[in-house]
Amino acid sequence: MYNPRKSHGLTVIHGIPTVFGGYDFVPASAEFSKKETDMVEAMSGSQWQDTRNRLEIPRLQFATVPIKGPDLTEDLCVEE
Repeated sequence: MYNPRKSHGLTVIHGIPTVFGGYDFVPASAEFSKKETDMVEAMSGSQWQDTRNRLEIPRLQFATVPIKGPDLTEDLCVEE
């Protein structure tokens, strides 16, 4: 993924694999700590790209997450 993470959600929106939420490993002094992320990424060709959409609340535990947008096809388009 563009932003490596764990405990993320995965779905397919309009035929596009999409990951959201989870947590990053962020260096904190000598140890690593967890930081929840609000990032949403979609597969573009053979690479994950940031969609510039964000979860309202960063999370790593969820059942479903609403993604706002009048037309998700446009929202999930990534610049190449």
